[in-house]
Amino acid sequence: MKTRRYSEAQVFRILKEVDDGCPVVDAARRHGVSPATIHRWKSKYGGITLSELKRLKALDSELLKEINVKNGKPSCQKVNSEAPGRGR
Repeated sequence: MKTRRYSEAQVFRILKEVDDGCPVVDAARRHGVSPATIHRWKSKYGGITLSELKRLKALDSELLKEINVKNGKPSCQKVNSEAPGRGR
């Protein structure tokens, strides 16, 4: 079964339809998701706006980078082009 990934903007647009009075079952059928998915999105994204969500994701990204720097781990490692154990 093929799975779809919806962007936050698409999810917020679908939730806006439901909040404006469209039945969950109709919105789910129109967008090709189950009603349970819409209820899960409501519990996850309910009460926040799209701009707040984007700000939170940016903050999470910055915090993870800062944690990696404090732990002494580089954010990306260089890959050695030569295979180990092969001398020239």
